[in-house]
Amino acid sequence: MTERIYSDGFVYWIKCTLALQKTKEGTAQYVENTMKSLIESFDVEEEHIRRFLKKVTEENKQRITFKKGRGNKTWTFKSKCKSKCQNMFRIIMDKHARKSSNKLNWDFHDPSVDYSPDDYWWIIAKIYMPDHNEESIRPDQVDPLSIFSMLLHCELFVDVWDNADKIIQVRNKLMHSATYTVTVDESEMKDAFAKMKELLKRDRIVDTSSKAVAEIEKIEQERFFLSNITEENNEMMLRALEIKHDALEYEIKA
Repeated sequence: MTERIYSDGFVYWIKCTLALQKTKEGTAQYVENTMKSLIESFDVEEEHIRRFLKKVTEENKQRITFKKGRGNKTWTFKSKCKSKCQNMFRIIMDKHARKSSNKLNWDFHDPSVDYSPDDYWWIIAKIYMPDHNEESIRPDQVDPLSIFSMLLHCELFVDVWDNADKIIQVRNKLMHSATYTVTVDESEMKDAFAKMKELLKRDRIVDTSSKAVAEIEKIEQERFFLSNITEENNEMMLRALEIKHDALEYEIKA
């Protein structure tokens, strides 16, 4: 009987970790399309969006404050441009699932990091993300947790909140495992894969996620045997360990 080189728990951990990354990649176009639609709803010229982003990234300490009134907690934005900048801020905050929290991070983008109009959607998306993504200008530069948390904290993605919450739980279990394992019970791995594929097959995502779904299914079927360890097996293991390393770096910052 062929002997496995790795414990089942370690192999399942490798597979789930790689699938998690593919799930993040598979949602990227959906996130971009959705955030660009939000920008279109501003109904302002590109140059005005640039000026607005300058105000909320470089001048946020002077302009953005949290106010508490009787039964009313809200973020306010100080700007003489009430018809456009104020309206953009209102639209963004209306979609924030934590709009009543005084813990929102307004240092979401490092002003020293250059970006172009093509990046506006990503800069605004970071308003809905956890801390420590300031220097990123693309989805591939952030931990999967940031993407799935953004889905969970923006009401534009309310249809996938349940999926996003479940995948965050999977992510935390994988990245917080000190032994680089998940349970030896294969049913748990299959459940994790099912949650990821379910998200990618949701309406509005499925049209741009077919490649990621196919890659996840390929990862799920990959075999690790002592008598036939392949170069691909080794590459999968190293990539999973890199993802864990990046996740630890991110959480140390947090």
